[in-house]
Amino acid sequence: MLAAGNKSTFDVNLDALTDWRTFGPAALHYRTRLNIRLGKPLLRDIARLIPGTAAHTAPWAQLRTNEPPADLTAAAPNLAGFHELLPQFADLAVERIWAGNIDMTPDQAPVLDSRTGIGGLVIATGFSGHGFAMGPGGGHAAARLVQGETPEVDLHGFRLCRFAEHDLGPLPDFHP
Repeated sequence: MLAAGNKSTFDVNLDALTDWRTFGPAALHYRTRLNIRLGKPLLRDIARLIPGTAAHTAPWAQLRTNEPPADLTAAAPNLAGFHELLPQFADLAVERIWAGNIDMTPDQAPVLDSRTGIGGLVIATGFSGHGFAMGPGGGHAAARLVQGETPEVDLHGFRLCRFAEHDLGPLPDFHP
């Protein structure tokens, strides 16, 4: 399995336009390389606002198939880099390619927070960046929060408001 590191294709939708003020500076801070596209997701959101359209009367039906198409052009450098790193596998080809929406924050760290302003609501999201590594501990900490207990670890760096506060940590050590 090969992935693009800190490169992302970002399909602009109405939520993205409203959330840019909060999350945009973090994306720029962490030097996320974004291929920004205006297309179907934005048009779909606009259609949902127009009374009488199918998108307006059944908005969730459109979201069931919200996966973006795979971008072979973006995937090609990953395979070339793999072949360069491991020339003994130069004959390997791509068997399958996938693109999808990944639940990830600009700093690639999850959000784990109970200070949401809504009693009893705990947010535990964004584990796609380090899900396998942080999932078990994050699940345990989230369970403690849900039970009204204090987790054993300091969750300050995982709070939701870090983006709105522009309290951003050091740049990750990405290798282009």
